[in-house]
Amino acid sequence: MSRVESSESFAIKAPTGRVWAYLKELKNVGQCIPGCEELRELGPDRLQLKIKIKIGYISKSLVVDVSLVESKEEELLTFKGTSEDARILGSLSFQDSGDETILKYSLSVEAASAMGRTALTLMGKDFVRKQTELFVGCVQKRIISY
Repeated sequence: MSRVESSESFAIKAPTGRVWAYLKELKNVGQCIPGCEELRELGPDRLQLKIKIKIGYISKSLVVDVSLVESKEEELLTFKGTSEDARILGSLSFQDSGDETILKYSLSVEAASAMGRTALTLMGKDFVRKQTELFVGCVQKRIISY
């Protein structure tokens, strides 16, 4: 397997403007990525993350350069990430639903090395889905105090 894709929708209990304001700041997205051990801002729309991934007995730290690719206010954020083992494309789309926001999170991870292909084979969609749930849970928790 050289690519894993996942797409999930979640309700965030906050108005779209507040969710947008929080997530348009790339560091806030990075802080909610499961396994993020370090975050370095490289500019307003660029980050470098150190992410630790553990699958069973295998553990790997990735250094991922993340950049904001597209931004449409209160509608869409698209990100890309690159590391020696993977290429990542993610998007967040926002749908206003009164006092909550429907957040659609889409992710595509493509292997860029033999280690990346092995990791994707072991991870599969269930792992990516679980990571997505952890990400959204973090956003939900942090947005309350934002």
